[in-house]
Amino acid sequence: MKAQILTINGEKKGEIELPKFFDEPVRDDVIKRTYEAELSSSRRAYGSFPRAGKEVSASGKIHRLRHTWKGSYGYGISRVPRKIMTKRGNRFHWVGAFAPGCRGGYAAHPPVVGKNWKRKVNSKEKLMALKSIIASSASKNLENKYNIKLPLIIENKIIEIKKTKELKNIFKKICPAPAVLISDKKMKTENFGMENILVSKLSILDLFPIKDRIMIFTENSIKELEKLK
Repeated sequence: MKAQILTINGEKKGEIELPKFFDEPVRDDVIKRTYEAELSSSRRAYGSFPRAGKEVSASGKIHRLRHTWKGSYGYGISRVPRKIMTKRGNRFHWVGAFAPGCRGGYAAHPPVVGKNWKRKVNSKEKLMALKSIIASSASKNLENKYNIKLPLIIENKIIEIKKTKELKNIFKKICPAPAVLISDKKMKTENFGMENILVSKLSILDLFPIKDRIMIFTENSIKELEKLK
């Protein structure tokens, strides 16, 4: 499968052979499954402070015996640890502490910092997902939607352009819709709202959210994609 290379003026320069996976069917099921696993694995561990709700002064266990100091017999209160708010003689105003649902207590089932969010993905399946999502950039649905020939590949000369305004005008000529640029060197496309992803750092986490957007490749990035094995 071949694709045409465009100049910075939007004219046809020549053709380039695409990697074989552009001819393979797009596996949406594998893409979604891999993305969800990668997203979960990249999740940052979080949890409650280990001493949350326990840094209050509480007397400990409540005595249930008759005629004891600080006893709770006959007052109809539970055996949870208590914090004394006020006292008068042998009468106390207590509130529950150190127990879920009590004033000054902690959450019943708080998140645990040590929870393992990682989900294993077969390396071949992960590679298949990455290739499929790249191949989707040349889908017939996108071609019919925007009435352009895909995939869009631009000559390497685009890397040499430093002025943001000039870059913006070039991409307006070759692409009529929001797009993301896949290149081998970082460019100043973020200044006018175009995302730029380095081909050496391609990730399913970067590509999946932009699956229905047009991908513009530089000539060198296509050559780098051939190394995906």
